[in-house]
Amino acid sequence: MKLQYSATLAVLITACNAIPAPTTLVPHEKRSTSHVARWRRSARVDADAVLPIRIGLTQNDLENGYAYLMDV
Repeated sequence: MKLQYSATLAVLITACNAIPAPTTLVPHEKRSTSHVARWRRSARVDADAVLPIRIGLTQNDLENGYAYLMDV
């Protein structure tokens, strides 16, 4: 029984590792010009300066999350 359980577990782990991750990327913003060419080195930024940054993160299938959890 233990051998059968171990073999089944090994097959499942191998199958899960063999599934490729989705590679579709969604651009959230586009910039028409390159700002790098206009950069100039001047002085250090103050340590207390606030730099506004936006990071867009999404998760797919949130509405199915509970069902996926219960499948485990």
